[in-house]
Parts: sequence; structure tokens; C-alpha cells
Amino acid sequence: MNRLIIYISFIAILIIVDSCGNVPTNTEDGKLTVTSLRPPTAWSGDTVTISGRNFGEWGNGSIVSFDTLKVNPVYISEKEVRAVVPYPIEEKVFDVRFYKQKDTAVAGKISIENRMIVTSVEPTKAWHGDKITITGKRFETYPNDFTVLLDSIIVEPSYKDNSTILIKVPTTVIKKSYTITIRKKKSINYV
Repeated sequence: MNRLIIYISFIAILIIVDSCGNVPTNTEDGKLTVTSLRPPTAWSGDTVTISGRNFGEWGNGSIVSFDTLKVNPVYISEKEVRAVVPYPIEEKVFDVRFYKQKDTAVAGKISIENRMIVTSVEPTKAWHGDKITITGKRFETYPNDFTVLLDSIIVEPSYKDNSTILIKVPTTVIKKSYTITIRKKKSINYV
């Protein structure tokens, strides 16, 4: 009888030990965890990537926030979330957070800048009716809210996208050197 009790006790201990092995030992498994936020500086229209784990699947009601401004992610996987920096958004440092249902993960801080940058102007010599190509970055940051000036002469672009502006030299110019300025209509100078 003692052997039977020892045998049953041994089996019971094995069952208990085996079932304990299936209990997760990491209590953080289901928790949102952020390992990085990149890039550290972004502009309206740029894609921000939050990396980590337990972000879930697409369509689970997830939100990315820039302080109190909330946007829907454009991509979600278990390890990555991507969101587009909205337009308009002010230039400053934002706290970025990822929300999944009732859980929140602080992604970090990101600096948002909206400055247009000119990298080249071609040709450097032009006359009435000639086309000038201005190349750079972030011209679409303010798609309908900027003007191009040749000194103080306003020139309407014949074409513009995020990296190119085409202007035609107006007949009102005289023969001299001009400074080309791209100015936000609210009088912030970008060049």
C-alpha cells in the first residue's frame, strides 16, 4: 500500500511540475514595448517608424499620437508601426505615443521641422521666358501656401512637387542679378 501511495504521489508531482512548465514566466509578454523611434527629426508627410513588440495586427483600433494630435497608422505588424506626420503641424518637439485599445506605449520624442530647403537653381543665367528649375526638399510642406520671388517680383510656379519648382522668368525683369526666395505666404523666409 505504501508503494501505491508513493507511486500516486510521484505521478501527481510530475503532473503538477509539467503543468507549471506551461505557465509563462515573463509577465511582460503581452505588454506593448517600444525599442526605437526613428527618424529623430521629421517633416510633414514623412513616415515615422516605431519599433518594438506586441503591437498587434492591422485594424485593431491602434492610434499614433503627436502630443494630442492623433493619426491612424499606415502600417502595423507585431514589431513595427508606421505613421505619416500630418499636415499642418507646428514645428516643435513632440511626445510620440502608440495606443492599442486600452494599452499605451511611449515611443519617445521627435522634432518636427517644416522648413523648405533649396539645393540648386538651374540655369544660373536666364532671360524673359526662360524656365528656371529650383530643386530641393519639402516644397509640398506648404503646397498652396508659398510664393516664389525674384527679389520683390512674385513669380507663380508653372510646376511644383515635393522636390522641384519650375518658374518662367517674367518680362518685368531687367538685366541684373536676382535673389530667388521661396517664402511662406505668412511671411516666413525659407531660403
